[in-house]
Amino acid sequence: MEQINIPVYKIIVPITKTELVLSVRGDFHYGVEGVEIPDMLRVLKREQDQHRGNQFIVYTGDIIENNLNSSIGHGYDLKIRDPHQQKTDMRDALVELQKHLHGQGFNRVQITGEPRNVLSVGVTGNHEYRSRNASGQWIEEEIYSPAKILNLRMNGLIELTIVNHKLKISKLYRLFISHRPNKSNATSIEAILRNVKKRKGDVPADLYVYGHYHRRIIFPDGTYNENGEFKKVLYVINPSPISYMEYADWSGYSPLASGWHVNVYLPLEKDKYPYGKV
Repeated sequence: MEQINIPVYKIIVPITKTELVLSVRGDFHYGVEGVEIPDMLRVLKREQDQHRGNQFIVYTGDIIENNLNSSIGHGYDLKIRDPHQQKTDMRDALVELQKHLHGQGFNRVQITGEPRNVLSVGVTGNHEYRSRNASGQWIEEEIYSPAKILNLRMNGLIELTIVNHKLKISKLYRLFISHRPNKSNATSIEAILRNVKKRKGDVPADLYVYGHYHRRIIFPDGTYNENGEFKKVLYVINPSPISYMEYADWSGYSPLASGWHVNVYLPLEKDKYPYGKV
């Protein structure tokens, strides 16, 4: 099998409880009708307050709509047509969210070199990649970097160690994160699960986190590690705040009904819900 070169990042997250809340967000498509920053800030700040000191965040890309003249998209759904305004508005929103998440520790976050104090990572979505493909501009870097979100670009493998110093307990989880598992645009549940299972064969991990599909999917699956031991893995796909009316109708729910995030709980205790709790 051809070796796939995936960047690996080692991150340590201290927590105060006995489980980490993995908050998966993204596919906001800011710039279209129905996605408003005040709504996003209110929901996500409340969620951060609820899990303060025990949270790690993954942004799955397609943060903005970024509908270029050459793009295939729903131009009639656009509320903000200027991609620059979309970018700057979302940058400012994520900076506000990150300052709320870190508090006074925001200035101590280091996202270059060996990441330190990092509580958030993000990847490039196909809507941001439009600018990369057309001009060489990594547009999400201008959104993530000021907010001190570690930018994985297309994908990355996070070796995430969670630790409770008071209890002297730690546990390592391997997270593979990408906007989507491959270039397939199939959106049925069966096709999505086929795609994520194929990716599992290329990159061994405990959790596989994606966006793109605008569906809330949390699906456990069985696999074997390099020692031939059976283990569980978990596929997590964020819900997205769904903006397109016809997309929402086709999917069977109204815009924003699925929420802005999906949470998975990763325990410190051995063998306690080994593939996460939702």
